[in-house]
Amino acid sequence: MNSTNITQLTLDGTQNGTLKGTIQTPGSSSFDVSGTVTKGAFYATGAAVFSNNPNMFPTVIQDAMKSAITDGLSGVIKNVFSAIFGGNSGSSQEVNLNFNTKISLTGTASSNTQILASSFYIPGTSGNQAAPGYSPGYNTPLGVFNLAGRPTINVHEVNNTHEDPRRLVWSGSITSTYSLPANPFQLVLNPAVTSIANLTVLKKEIVLADPVDWYGNSTFTGMTLTGGTTEQVGNTLARSNPTTVQYQYGPPAANKLPYFKIPALRITVKVTPTNGAPSSTIVKTFLANVVKI
Repeated sequence: MNSTNITQLTLDGTQNGTLKGTIQTPGSSSFDVSGTVTKGAFYATGAAVFSNNPNMFPTVIQDAMKSAITDGLSGVIKNVFSAIFGGNSGSSQEVNLNFNTKISLTGTASSNTQILASSFYIPGTSGNQAAPGYSPGYNTPLGVFNLAGRPTINVHEVNNTHEDPRRLVWSGSITSTYSLPANPFQLVLNPAVTSIANLTVLKKEIVLADPVDWYGNSTFTGMTLTGGTTEQVGNTLARSNPTTVQYQYGPPAANKLPYFKIPALRITVKVTPTNGAPSSTIVKTFLANVVKI
């Protein structure tokens, strides 16, 4: 590849990245997301990143991400779609949070580099050590677990709508009751991991995200929610583990039902190395198929 120079750039779009930090527990305290921090006290270096950089994100996103870090210490998975907790052999615990934000940037930049080989081979692919270009230092398939396909969420709907002859519109409500089937997903494990660690599914949580009201705004307006917890994941509003969602039907917006754009399943898996090393907890959220029952 030849070198490239850029003198002026303007960026408008979505920022995707990873926030990493260290959460330290005092003395011999241990961390386990399925339990609690033994001493009940900690030094959250990861969360301190926000205090030291108050303008890094909008306040609502900063508060949600700080809550995701500190709640994860106490065993509460909230305000996060994807995260990794634990895994450090010392008194500190590493935290890895994925995030996304909207950005708008202008400025200048210059680059003067030359890459001798433009190929990088994915770990675990056949023949990559002898191929031209960069060979991976870790040459085993990446990842810990995945799903064989989209998970399933069950919903039972009760329609209580009727026609209003005065307005020639339908009105009333639809009540949706959400549940998980006996086997909502098929877990696919990486054999490179299972050969050195045991994996345990700690939690399976229904997450309904990005609610839309009659006018297309992201809000719970027009919905009556029973059960569950309201969460702020980055700039996305969500409700985890709802029992029922009642959708108001009819005016004021010409029979447009409010709804959730994203039905998902959040899975929390504990990875315990067989050699006695500290465990890690991985949180991943998958888009789900909703099946009416």
